[in-house]
Amino acid sequence: MATTVGAAPTALDEKARRTRDLLASFYNTDSAAAGATAASPARPSPTAATASPLESINSTSFNPDVYMDVLVQQSNLEALLQRHVKMAAEIKNLDTDLQMLVYENYNKFISATDTIKRMKTNIAGMETNMEQLLSKITSVQSRSDTVNTSLFNKRENIEKLHRTRNLLRKVQFIYDLPTRLNKCIKAEAYADAVRFFTGAKPIFEAYGDTSFQDCKKASEEAMDLVIQQLQAKLYSDSEPIEARAEAVVLLKQLNFPVCIFLSLHYLHANFVPVRMAMDICGYLGRVWIFFAPMGSART
Repeated sequence: MATTVGAAPTALDEKARRTRDLLASFYNTDSAAAGATAASPARPSPTAATASPLESINSTSFNPDVYMDVLVQQSNLEALLQRHVKMAAEIKNLDTDLQMLVYENYNKFISATDTIKRMKTNIAGMETNMEQLLSKITSVQSRSDTVNTSLFNKRENIEKLHRTRNLLRKVQFIYDLPTRLNKCIKAEAYADAVRFFTGAKPIFEAYGDTSFQDCKKASEEAMDLVIQQLQAKLYSDSEPIEARAEAVVLLKQLNFPVCIFLSLHYLHANFVPVRMAMDICGYLGRVWIFFAPMGSART
């Protein structure tokens, strides 16, 4: 029983060695054959020290003539017959193993061949598509250059017209400013009037002595009425403190000397009680935090 169990691994090792030798001979590699020879137990030979030609049958330097001469010289007829039978059995085993190897991997070879064919077909189609895409991109680029060239002059004219339109809108705003200010005065929209005038003031300062002279004069006359109305709000006892504070802020945006005005008419002239003047000044301090940035941004 022990002999049977021990013989099974030996048979498996022999099968593995034969498979390695078969693969080595199939792929023409010497390392696997050398490893298999080293792994197998060495048989005693009287010529082991001199590397007998009988042991070089699996090497790349194998010489069949020398092998046959040495085999005939060193063996009798019975040994030659046994060697013949053994080699015939080995050849039959090798053929069988080779056929099994081919049969076992036949499907894999066919699948690999089909995959390679499909890859070649896909790559060929991809190259064709890439060439078509490149030709289309080249055509689009050429047409785009043609369109840009044809529209270059028109684009410059459009930009010039756009700048001219913006300039005309600004000029029209200046010419319509006196009318706008009068409408604001009638509607008592003094904040809008101040905003319109402060927006046009830089243009008046730069071109007020030329073609905009009449517009500047009419606008300044309208703003004089606005200042008078704002001053009247400060004089009026019926106006709430909030309205007076707004009037002060608007006058400040017009560079009107509000501090001197308050000093003369409220405190020194005793126009209103001192406590009311203090209330107005305190409220102005709170409101100025909100309105001052707006006035500076507009100017």
